[in-house]
Amino acid sequence: MARQRRASKSPILLLRLILHSAPPRLRVKRFSVPRHEIDMTPRDWGLGAAAAALLLDQISKLVLLYGFDFRDMGPGQAVQVLPFFNL
Repeated sequence: MARQRRASKSPILLLRLILHSAPPRLRVKRFSVPRHEIDMTPRDWGLGAAAAALLLDQISKLVLLYGFDFRDMGPGQAVQVLPFFNL
Protein backbone atom coordinates (compact mmCIF):
# COMPACT_ATOMS: atom_id res chain seq x y z
CA MET A 1 0.00 0.00 0.00
CA ALA A 2 2.92 2.34 0.66
CA ARG A 3 4.12 1.90 -2.93
CA GLN A 4 0.74 2.89 -4.35
CA ARG A 5 0.61 6.00 -2.20
CA ARG A 6 4.14 6.98 -3.26
CA ALA A 7 3.39 6.44 -6.97
CA SER A 8 0.13 8.39 -6.75
CA LYS A 9 1.95 11.35 -5.18
CA SER A 10 4.59 11.45 -7.86
CA PRO A 11 3.39 10.77 -11.42
CA ILE A 12 6.94 11.35 -12.67
CA LEU A 13 8.18 8.32 -10.73
CA LEU A 14 5.36 6.24 -12.19
CA LEU A 15 6.19 7.43 -15.72
CA ARG A 16 9.88 6.57 -15.23
CA LEU A 17 8.93 3.11 -14.01
CA ILE A 18 6.74 2.54 -17.07
CA LEU A 19 9.37 3.82 -19.53
CA HIS A 20 12.22 1.81 -18.04
CA SER A 21 10.19 -1.38 -17.82
CA ALA A 22 9.07 -1.19 -21.48
CA PRO A 23 10.76 -3.44 -24.03
CA PRO A 24 13.73 -1.76 -25.77
CA ARG A 25 11.86 -1.35 -29.06
CA LEU A 26 9.11 0.65 -27.32
CA ARG A 27 11.33 2.92 -25.24
CA VAL A 28 11.26 6.59 -26.06
CA LYS A 29 14.51 7.88 -27.48
CA ARG A 30 15.43 11.28 -26.13
CA PHE A 31 16.67 14.03 -28.38
CA SER A 32 19.83 15.42 -26.92
CA VAL A 33 21.87 18.42 -27.94
CA PRO A 34 25.57 18.35 -27.14
CA ARG A 35 26.30 20.53 -24.14
CA HIS A 36 28.88 22.70 -25.90
CA GLU A 37 26.28 23.96 -28.41
CA ILE A 38 23.92 25.49 -25.84
CA ASP A 39 26.45 26.82 -23.35
CA MET A 40 25.36 30.47 -23.35
CA THR A 41 25.46 32.93 -20.50
CA PRO A 42 22.48 35.18 -19.71
CA ARG A 43 24.47 38.04 -21.25
CA ASP A 44 24.74 36.09 -24.53
CA TRP A 45 20.99 35.41 -24.52
CA GLY A 46 20.31 39.11 -23.89
CA LEU A 47 22.60 40.22 -26.70
CA GLY A 48 20.95 37.72 -29.04
CA ALA A 49 17.49 38.94 -28.08
CA ALA A 50 18.55 42.57 -28.62
CA ALA A 51 20.00 41.72 -32.05
CA ALA A 52 16.81 39.86 -33.01
CA ALA A 53 14.66 42.82 -31.89
CA LEU A 54 16.80 45.25 -33.89
CA LEU A 55 16.57 43.06 -36.98
CA LEU A 56 12.77 42.71 -36.71
CA ASP A 57 12.42 46.47 -36.17
CA GLN A 58 14.38 47.28 -39.32
CA ILE A 59 12.51 44.70 -41.39
CA SER A 60 9.14 46.07 -40.28
CA LYS A 61 10.29 49.61 -41.11
CA LEU A 62 11.30 48.56 -44.62
CA VAL A 63 7.99 46.76 -45.15
CA LEU A 64 6.03 49.85 -44.12
CA LEU A 65 8.15 52.26 -46.17
CA TYR A 66 8.40 50.30 -49.40
CA GLY A 67 5.64 47.68 -49.16
CA PHE A 68 2.84 50.08 -48.25
CA ASP A 69 4.34 53.13 -50.02
CA PHE A 70 4.64 55.28 -46.90
CA ARG A 71 7.81 56.69 -48.45
CA ASP A 72 5.74 58.63 -51.02
CA MET A 73 3.51 60.25 -48.39
CA GLY A 74 4.11 63.89 -47.65
CA PRO A 75 4.61 65.33 -44.19
CA GLY A 76 1.38 65.62 -42.29
CA GLN A 77 -0.48 63.04 -44.37
CA ALA A 78 -2.14 60.16 -42.57
CA VAL A 79 -3.71 56.83 -43.39
CA GLN A 80 -7.20 56.66 -41.97
CA VAL A 81 -7.79 53.26 -40.39
CA LEU A 82 -10.95 54.12 -38.45
CA PRO A 83 -12.83 57.41 -38.10
CA PHE A 84 -11.00 58.03 -34.83
CA PHE A 85 -7.66 56.29 -35.59
CA ASN A 86 -5.06 57.44 -38.11
CA LEU A 87 -1.55 56.23 -38.87
